[in-house]
Amino acid sequence: MRCVCNRDPVKYWEAMFRLFCFTALLMCPFASARADFINGSIVFNISTRNMEGSLTDAIDFADLSSSSGSDGFEYFPQGISWGNFRIEARDASGDKLCITSAEFGTFIGDITSDTYVPIPNTSNSAFRGIYASGTFTPGTNSFFDGMLTSYAAELTLPLSYTNGSLAGTSLAFSMYQAVPEPSGVALISLLATVLGIARVRYGRRSAGGTVTAE
Repeated sequence: MRCVCNRDPVKYWEAMFRLFCFTALLMCPFASARADFINGSIVFNISTRNMEGSLTDAIDFADLSSSSGSDGFEYFPQGISWGNFRIEARDASGDKLCITSAEFGTFIGDITSDTYVPIPNTSNSAFRGIYASGTFTPGTNSFFDGMLTSYAAELTLPLSYTNGSLAGTSLAFSMYQAVPEPSGVALISLLATVLGIARVRYGRRSAGGTVTAE
């Protein structure tokens, strides 16, 4: 009785390549990668201190308290406090922004946009929109158990000041799932090169790919 077994070396090494790529992705660090997929957002109620004049002045924000959430934050507890922060007099673009507390976590980033728009035909009234992007490190709240150690994040702070009264005192926080860092991509490229060379050598040695057993 003769048994003929054919093994395709190309398919074999393609399967090995896919396996190694999957392993490399699992090993990739995600800490400082760019934001790509929304993971969740939450609104914080805030109050102000030293609020005088108009939105053109520096403003101190305090007593941040978690409110409604969406996407991945639907079940985040309400009433969780976050740290205080200060927005300098306009334009604050380029300024550093840090908000931190042990329970919720730490956001460190840059104010990338600070837009001031006076309201026509009013006295001392205007809109001011502040946007910041950076990195968020989750805190000790059990909601974050099992999560990564760092995420890309964004803050949006819309303000309106009408006839001496500040409104719209809420801050929207968005957290993003990250994609592999360049180091992870480099690892995959290296694996592809090594496996490609090995596949060619194996193919040369196994020309025909036939093993005959009696």
